[in-house]
Amino acid sequence: MSTELINLFEIIISNSRAFVQRTAESETMTEIQLENENVKIQQLTNEYDEIMKKNNEMKYLRDSTNEHALKDITNRVNVTTNKKDTQAYKKEKDKLRDANKQHYIVCYEYACAISGRKRVRIARNQWISIRTLDRMIKARHASSAMLQKYGDWLLQRPVKFLQIKCPNSIELWNLVRELYPHKFYGFIFTNKSCAEIELLSRDQLLEKYHQDLKFENPILQKLQLKGNQDVLEKCFTSDEECKDLFTRIINSTIDYIEDKNLLMKVKQF
Repeated sequence: MSTELINLFEIIISNSRAFVQRTAESETMTEIQLENENVKIQQLTNEYDEIMKKNNEMKYLRDSTNEHALKDITNRVNVTTNKKDTQAYKKEKDKLRDANKQHYIVCYEYACAISGRKRVRIARNQWISIRTLDRMIKARHASSAMLQKYGDWLLQRPVKFLQIKCPNSIELWNLVRELYPHKFYGFIFTNKSCAEIELLSRDQLLEKYHQDLKFENPILQKLQLKGNQDVLEKCFTSDEECKDLFTRIINSTIDYIEDKNLLMKVKQF
């Protein structure tokens, strides 16, 4: 029922009661007439109460329906939101997993605690391993398990000077060594994977050359060196040139890969 009709009922009942009250006070109405008026007022009141009851029931039904509808909408929104959140989380998780699996070639330099010579460590690992290495280097602490896995060079204050992302860092490093044999003749590898290099001094380099001449090392046929001066000019790298050299030859190898349209693509950071 409309609010206007309910208000009309309330006005009629109020006016009837007021009329009966005034008439009774003036004693112009008989008892029978007064009773009849009171009955009419009661009937109107009962009808009004019934209408209000139904009106309240309808209001409750509407409110309940709206509440259920609201809950249903909220649930559907939550399901949609949760689904989107789950998809977004899965997407970010996949991106993080893919990022952690990206391969990098990273160069660190440090001074060997035993020989005192400049060394370069070439890390060829996934990003998650590189981050682990960097954290241990920064903390200057590594567990025995990590030292056994990566080596005690981690504790010799290495400094990172180059970081490059590529699909296969091992292939990239092998190609660097293949393209620059003269420069690598001036180094010695200090581990089996050829990923740790110590720079030879001038005297050490010439001593190596003379020994190879004496024993007719086949590598000299490939290098075609023409005496001490040629060896020093083509193969020697000073400590000061170390970082620039590795940065240059690795980036030059990347240029070579791109020029030759090789499948291995790399990106420098």
